[in-house]
Amino acid sequence: MSDLRKLFWAAAVLLCGALGPAASEEIRSSVVVVVRNDQVWDSEGNLDPDEIGRMMEMGLQALAGASSGRAAFERLFKPGERIAVKVNAITKNWMSSSKPALVQQTVDLLQQVGISPDHITIFDRMPRPGRHELGPAGFALNTNAGSVQVVEGGMLGPERQQGSLKTRFYAPVEECDALISIPVLKDHHIMGMTFALKNHFGSIHNPWSCHQNAGVPGIAELNGLEPIQKKQRLIIGDALAGQYNKGPHDAPKYHWKENALIFGFDPVAVDFVAFEILEAKRRQEGLAWPESMRYGGKAGAYILDCSQRGVGRKPDRVIQLRCSSDTGP
Repeated sequence: MSDLRKLFWAAAVLLCGALGPAASEEIRSSVVVVVRNDQVWDSEGNLDPDEIGRMMEMGLQALAGASSGRAAFERLFKPGERIAVKVNAITKNWMSSSKPALVQQTVDLLQQVGISPDHITIFDRMPRPGRHELGPAGFALNTNAGSVQVVEGGMLGPERQQGSLKTRFYAPVEECDALISIPVLKDHHIMGMTFALKNHFGSIHNPWSCHQNAGVPGIAELNGLEPIQKKQRLIIGDALAGQYNKGPHDAPKYHWKENALIFGFDPVAVDFVAFEILEAKRRQEGLAWPESMRYGGKAGAYILDCSQRGVGRKPDRVIQLRCSSDTGP
């Protein structure tokens, strides 16, 4: 049993009391769906869009109880809405970033259910002056009218506060009607892991404010802010390929292919599952996180902290699926 799982079970009573009525209403479900596909890479080492499409179909059907991926999106998004898609491109390497092929599948589904291209914005943080991250990771910047927008950062919204955190979101978050989060699974030398909960460090202008004590309580405070709590409707976690050590910046020596997508509505439940996958890979490679992380705290402790503060909860159920040559669609 992993250390994180032990912590969750030890805190079971606290979890029941931490989720008040308001928080409960915001969480559609804490079911998590993991879809694996060993055929998702072609013979040249590139992702196969058709195989990603099969994974999307299986995952969305299971998560939403829908007849198809399109039917699932029809339940989640309405024509005329503005959708922000949060990716992670900090490494500037598509292997350890949110995969463009996965993001394209998501954009295609949005358009199939009536979301116009110019109402879809793919975004990540604003890099330092003179640097770009989205382009090198495979996302061409674009602000042309009538097409899908791809932007780094943007104008800042009003100051928002939760606990000790004061921050401002970039325009795509403030201006959208709904958020889709597409994080990539990576080790993080300060937090232990970066995935669904930490993905929104790239949605604000001052993520360094959340780094102390391995993200406790900063990550919970960030994810408890209204724009995320009210607008985030879907998480499509990219564990097709990630990085199991020396993250969050790129270290190709530690890239690995998990060949998985992780679907959920609740970021705490999603991160609970992702942490176990990452921890198992690190254990397989003979790696362990230090007793105390770089700025204090324990690896992954922010996940438990988020559950205790009502951001989400431990998975109600984890559905494990696998694509094979004889499975549809």
